Amino acid sequence: MSRIVAKLMLLIGTCIVGLLILEVGARVLAATSRSRGQQRLDEEVLAAAAEAGADQRTFNVYYFGGSTMRGSVFAPQFTIPKAVNYMLDEHVAGRPVRSINLADSGMDLEDSVSRLLRVVARKDDAHPDLLVVYSGHNEFLKAHTVYATQRIRFSVPYWLRSVSVVARRVARSGLGEHYRLEIDERRLLDEPIVQSAEREAILDRYRSILNRAASVATDAGVPLIISTVACNVLDWEPNRSVYRCDHGSRSRFEQTVASGADATHDEDDTGAMAAFRSASEICATFSELQYRLGQTAFRLGDLEQARAALVAAVDHDGMAHTSRLGAECRNSGSGQRGRRLRRR
Repeated sequence: MSRIVAKLMLLIGTCIVGLLILEVGARVLAATSRSRGQQRLDEEVLAAAAEAGADQRTFNVYYFGGSTMRGSVFAPQFTIPKAVNYMLDEHVAGRPVRSINLADSGMDLEDSVSRLLRVVARKDDAHPDLLVVYSGHNEFLKAHTVYATQRIRFSVPYWLRSVSVVARRVARSGLGEHYRLEIDERRLLDEPIVQSAEREAILDRYRSILNRAASVATDAGVPLIISTVACNVLDWEPNRSVYRCDHGSRSRFEQTVASGADATHDEDDTGAMAAFRSASEICATFSELQYRLGQTAFRLGDLEQARAALVAAVDHDGMAHTSRLGAECRNSGSGQRGRRLRRR
């Protein structure tokens, strides 16, 4: 019996040592890749600056973010950098504005700030006068093992991915059975993109990265504007609504929401409001309900309640937390006030 235990302990010890060696090797490889990645980023930054015609005589604005900042859904002449240039009349304090857009589809805040850090590190060559970061949606999507378009049965816990290079590589490898996760599905009841503990971890990391960006920019003497995802709450529809309340009342909740929807269809906004308020007493954190309640309140002329409900709809969405992200943006950099840009 003692021999079996000894062999078992030896086997377990060997496995642990093997995993440690594998982790050390992965970290060394990651460090090498990171160094090469920084070199590639430097080349990309300087090439983009040169293409834009940025030098000491121009006012150079560097933009960072995901597909929205990149302008993937807009015509080239309607991107955020183009709109800012137009608002500034192409000049700041007599210097022509040059926009260097380093955003790209799928980037989260960490990706954006990694590029921002390279711009600051090469500021003598990149000549940044202003840094603009727009991020706060992909952080939640990228918490998924296969970047939110797919989920796998063999799921590596988020906390393990955050500390282990090997775990991150396993997660990205796509092991297990895949099935499609539709981001914009319109079912009434959805599954959460991330669980509450994971959601808090994402928000904490968001705050940490924001503060690092603000600190680096401040130390370098380069102004920084940080914004999270903006939305028109009146026209915004929830991506995902998750029922997090008493499951014994779930059926009654669905029936009450359905009766409110029927009243809305019959143009009976008073009846719809009564139904939606009753449903809210069952589960006030359901995003789709708050959205419908806000739309109804708006039609009835109760703008204060409409705004409160629509903002709640955004914040209870299963894919984001706009108010919380906005608060982190406002609090980063110790709340330093900016200076107004002078056109011409």
